[in-house]
Amino acid sequence: MPWRNQIILNYIYVCRLHTRNVNIQLLFGSLCYASYESGTEPMCDAWLQFRICYYMFALVFVVETIFLYPYAMSFDDLS
Repeated sequence: MPWRNQIILNYIYVCRLHTRNVNIQLLFGSLCYASYESGTEPMCDAWLQFRICYYMFALVFVVETIFLYPYAMSFDDLS
C-alpha cells in the first residue's frame, strides 16, 4: 500500500506545479519573459555574445592576483 500513497503524492505535486505555472502566466502575462536592465525598458535583445578575450583577460587578472598576492605581502621581509 505505500506505493499507492506515493502515486497520490506525486499526482498532488504535479497538479500544484501546473496550477502555479498557470497562475503566474495569468497574473503577469508577458512580463515573466521580459528582460530586466537596471529598472529601465530594455533597448534590444538581452542575449548578447561577448568575445572570449574579455573572459581571458579577467581570468589572467584573477590568476595573477592570486599568485602575486603572497609575494606582495612578503615584499618587506625580502628586502
